[in-house]
Amino acid sequence: MDKMITVGCSDGQATTVQVARRLMDGEGMKYNEQSRKSRLVAIGEREELVSVSRDDVWNVTGVRRADGEFGGSCNMAWIITAAERDALRVINQRKAAKEAQRVMQVETENREMELALQNARGIGEVLL
Repeated sequence: MDKMITVGCSDGQATTVQVARRLMDGEGMKYNEQSRKSRLVAIGEREELVSVSRDDVWNVTGVRRADGEFGGSCNMAWIITAAERDALRVINQRKAAKEAQRVMQVETENREMELALQNARGIGEVLL
């Protein structure tokens, strides 16, 4: 059984990295031959890279056909190297940090706007 690192992308779901293997002889007999060749079976934990897009995957791996697919939720999966996995992790961390920074900025702006409105209301009440 050959183990491989894979990255999977599915529309509307997080990109995932996990160790997988191909179907073994006798497994997946309910699938047609082509599906048996492309089917991947996840082994162990799966790591979600919620900030990584399919374009990010392609930027790291190069645009190429998927190497297989997992049953269920993942439409496409590519076999990747440990270095490519690490690069995707870095992209995920950077994009998540950037999003967190953006959220903090929006929250700060909202608080400032609320304070300005409260001050304006207070001034209006004094003038009345």
